[in-house]
Amino acid sequence: MTFKKIPFPRKGMPKLFYKHPETRYLWNSDTNPYEINEESDLVLSWKCGMGHEFKRSVKDLIKDCTCPECVKDKRMLVSNPEAYKTWDYALNFINPDEEPLKQGETYHWRCECNHAF
Repeated sequence: MTFKKIPFPRKGMPKLFYKHPETRYLWNSDTNPYEINEESDLVLSWKCGMGHEFKRSVKDLIKDCTCPECVKDKRMLVSNPEAYKTWDYALNFINPDEEPLKQGETYHWRCECNHAF
């Protein structure tokens, strides 16, 4: 994963980043982080390590810092464990345990009789 590096002035890290380090790695806003506090209802742009951008208030992000797109991608396999049995590891170039599935992509499956679909 790659994270956007935030340059810090010499006087130290913004209080938000110090108290909630996860916010530093998701930060994707032009707003000055020194002007934001953890109780803020201000909706900002955030970006996860997989490159998904999403909007959420600072207060809500601190409560739940999961990316909605990553959650959506994983939901199909988590909610349907049978899907793992039909996942075609030979034709798919990703392992669903290691990378989230991307919306709009085509994936390959194999039934118990080894038929591809």
